Amino acid sequence: MPKRAEWQRRLEDCKASGLSPRKYAEREGFNADTFRWWRDIFRKEAESKTSSKKATFVEVKASNVMPSAFEIVLINGVILRLSAGFDAAELQRVIDVIERR
Repeated sequence: MPKRAEWQRRLEDCKASGLSPRKYAEREGFNADTFRWWRDIFRKEAESKTSSKKATFVEVKASNVMPSAFEIVLINGVILRLSAGFDAAELQRVIDVIERR
């Protein structure tokens, strides 16, 4: 049975070939269902890594909008404006929602 790295290579080769997973598996002589199983495993792992990343902050600056306030500009362009005394737990919940998009 091929190792994980071999299945990863096969998935990359399939994508580069432009063939469907079934056609690629037939051409290469292995089971298409096993091929799709590995594809799903790698996809779920990639999604898990993406969803577990924390927000990347780009810039923090003083705001002219409110005294004692600041804004956070996330890498995806979302701007969060916070007043003094904001609730840190609530901010984390907001960031978590934004990251899921």
